[in-house]
Amino acid sequence: MQPFSPENLLIGLFLLVPGFIAAYIAISIAVVEKQIPKSEFIILCLVLSGIIDTIFLTVVGLLGHQITRPEGIESVFFSTRFHPEYVVILGIITIVVGAVLSWILIFDIPELIRGRMWGDKEIRRNPWQPWEGVLKKATQDRSVAQVLTSDDELVKGQVVEYSRAENPKEVYLYDPLWFDEHIGDWVEGGTGVLLLEEDIVRLEIVEAPKRPKEDE
Repeated sequence: MQPFSPENLLIGLFLLVPGFIAAYIAISIAVVEKQIPKSEFIILCLVLSGIIDTIFLTVVGLLGHQITRPEGIESVFFSTRFHPEYVVILGIITIVVGAVLSWILIFDIPELIRGRMWGDKEIRRNPWQPWEGVLKKATQDRSVAQVLTSDDELVKGQVVEYSRAENPKEVYLYDPLWFDEHIGDWVEGGTGVLLLEEDIVRLEIVEAPKRPKEDE
């Protein structure tokens, strides 16, 4: 096989492109908002390509097409004829790997592993900035946040959604209550309120979710 033959270049595409496709599938399904550096993205794609190619060549071997040398990869796709069935198998494996990676991202498996490894240590490290880390926990716990707005008003409500990654700091509060200085009490203010970065002066978590008392 010539180093720069058309077959060699085509096989290179078959072996490298699946990783990029799987990464795109995972990022699209999992709705990854954080901007991934190009170098890290390329490394991820190459790792995925290695995983996909390993699974693919294993499956091909089980189907009776044994490969004992690197040059034998050419015969997987090109021998006496082109083998479209192997391309289909490669495509299915690519989609499955992309779907599995998206599942890992959606359910935040790395965070679960990180939590188990750190255990009950008093000092922890996390990959988020304070804004994202605090509101992530508040959303999971269905806690209530209180915000001092740029209009010098106080509003509180259950944290439902918040901005992540490098996006402007925004938060959506469900069933908000606004503090009325005239009556000195909280009043209802609609079903929800979206506070933009320019609206937020200070945010604090003021209430944990109310849990029903256990029957005695």
